[in-house]
Formats: sequence, structure tokens, C-alpha cells
Amino acid sequence: MVQTKLTHNPLGDIATLKRWSTADEALFEGLCIKENLKEEVYLAALACWLCTFVLPGKDVNSIRPSTFKMASMMASGRQMNLAIPILGSIYKGLNTITTSSRPAHTSPSFPIHFVYAWLASYFKTHYPVWQGLRGPKMMKFSGEGSAKYYDPREARKRIHKAEFVSWTCNMIEDKQVDDGKNNPPHVFVPSTVVKCNTQAVVAKVSKGKGPSHNLADSDSSNKDRHWKSLSDQQLKEAENHLQDAQTKASEETSKVQSTMDKLERIEKEIMDLKRPRTSLCATLRGQKQLDHDAQAKVHEIEEDIATLENTTPLNDAIVEDLESSRANLKVLKEDLKSLNSFA
Repeated sequence: MVQTKLTHNPLGDIATLKRWSTADEALFEGLCIKENLKEEVYLAALACWLCTFVLPGKDVNSIRPSTFKMASMMASGRQMNLAIPILGSIYKGLNTITTSSRPAHTSPSFPIHFVYAWLASYFKTHYPVWQGLRGPKMMKFSGEGSAKYYDPREARKRIHKAEFVSWTCNMIEDKQVDDGKNNPPHVFVPSTVVKCNTQAVVAKVSKGKGPSHNLADSDSSNKDRHWKSLSDQQLKEAENHLQDAQTKASEETSKVQSTMDKLERIEKEIMDLKRPRTSLCATLRGQKQLDHDAQAKVHEIEEDIATLENTTPLNDAIVEDLESSRANLKVLKEDLKSLNSFA
């Protein structure tokens, strides 16, 4: 809406709201959102995004009511700069951790995923993943599989010595040590300052206002020696790193070989235990068969005894057979008891 310079009467047409794109319509249809609820759902989605992703609070499962005003302004098409509140939240959360007497027991809420992406971008702690669609840059470093793993020593070396850091041109190349004396770091000069001083010396020499050519040659030789010593130092550090990596690889190989030897011994012991188990199972099956035969014999003798007892009158031959059967029954019962105790 446009206003004239002399009056408060509006001039022009009121702009109409933009319609949903085809992709937006497909998203709403996939979620089964009704036509009259699209605006409310979109507003709720923005509010949820602000509370859980951009500026999370202590209660991550709730949406703060004050967020709806910002979400409604964004839903109407107004662009917002969220960098300042995000940085403020990150600094506040990190300050809470560093100033706490028990950092492990603090639970500040701040968007750590931005710090995660910042470390991945500048300190090269992750492998970038392929992005099929255009989106936030932090998506290049999403997922645990893209992370590079470091032990504590390598992590401190990467952070403190700033190795493989992708930084801006104003970064100080050498680390500074805080000795508590508040002395200016004369020997630690940013590369941009060195470049500017070199350009000033060259300009003075070209105009005849600077030192002689011998001084320029001396500076050049000093720089050559400086870069040579720096290269030698970097080469030595690389050799030490390679030696450490080879030592670690050798230790890991020996550990793997030791584990494989232990597994082989365990498998051999298992095979040795299986052989007596097979023999023992065969013996148990034979004893069970003997037990079954003895029980059948006992049952048969008991039936014979019952038949003889029911026979009238009893003569001497029958009585003798009966006594013999009882004796055999007693012997079989003793054998059966011994078999049962063995089983």
C-alpha cells in the first residue's frame, strides 16, 4: 500500500496474499490437512520450528506462546534476521557451562546444532555429504556417519594448533600463550599485517624513501629462512604424526591378532567338549533302554505272581515257582534302582 506525500489517504491497490505452490499443496495433501486449516497448520509449524530448532528452551516439548507473533509475521512473508538471537543463545549456553563449578551437571538449552555445523565447516571435523536438494548448509554435515573420529590428543591438537582450519584472512597463524604479563605478542603477527608492512616497505623503496637494496635483500633472505624453518617444522610434525599413526595401527593389529587367537582356542575347547558329550548321550540312551527292559520284566513277573496266587489249591511246585519268581523280582528291582540312580 502506497501513501501520497501530502495526505494520509492511501493510493494504490492492496496486495493479495501469495498462493500456495504446487510443492506446498502436495505437502498438505500428504499430511491430510483440510483446506480451511492450512494457514493454522503452517503457523503452528513455524512456531514449532522456532521453539525446537532455532531457539530451543529448557522444555523442548512445548511451544512458547510468545513465538506465535514472530511465526505469524514470518507466515505473512516478512523476512527476519535470526542470527543475532541464535548467537546470543549460544553464548549464553556456553557461558553457563564454563562458569559453572560442576559443568557436567549443568543443563543449558541452546542450539548446539549450529555449533556442530560451525565446527564441521571451519575445523573440517566431518566429511561433507551429498545434498540432493538445495537447503541449509548444515545439511552437508548431517549424520553420524560423516563424522571424523579423534582421540583426545588429536582433538586438542586440531583445536589448539589450528591445523587444517578453514578460516578467514585475519586469522593469527601462530598460537599465543597467555603468560599473565599482559605483554603484546610482538612475535605473533597476523599474516595480513605482515603483508601490509611488506607492501609499505616496497612502496618506500620504489620511491627512494626507504632502506637500501641491501636491506631489502636481507629482509628477503630472513623471510626465506623463516619459511624454510616453518616448512621443516611442519614436516617434522607430519613425520611425528605418521609415526604415531603407524604405532597405533601396529597396536591395533596386534590386538586383533590376539583376539583371533583367543577365539580359535575357544572354538577348539568347544569342539573338545562336544566329543565327550556325544559319548555321554549314547551311554544315557543305552541305560534308558535297559531301564525300560527291566521295568517290562518286573511287570511280567508281577503278573505271574498274581496268577500263581490266584490258583487254588497251591501245591508244592506252584509254591516253589512263586518263591523263585519273588526272588527274581527282588533282584530286578535292585537292578532297576541302580539304573535309576545312574540316570
